[in-house]
Amino acid sequence: MLNKNVLIKRIKVELDEIKKEFPQFKVDVDKSNQFIWYISFKGAENTLYANEDFKIKYEISNNYVI
Repeated sequence: MLNKNVLIKRIKVELDEIKKEFPQFKVDVDKSNQFIWYISFKGAENTLYANEDFKIKYEISNNYVI
């Protein structure tokens, strides 16, 4: 298992990159567990999913690759 502080720093960097590179995604980090992210986005235009709201829960494993 990785050092938890190293993992936390890594996922914060990745979160910042996601927010910068993919502004269409809204990422909320769970306040009680920073290894759980809620990602919201709209369905792609000109598809069956256009204008639909989607939300996924992403749980980061302790075995996350650094």
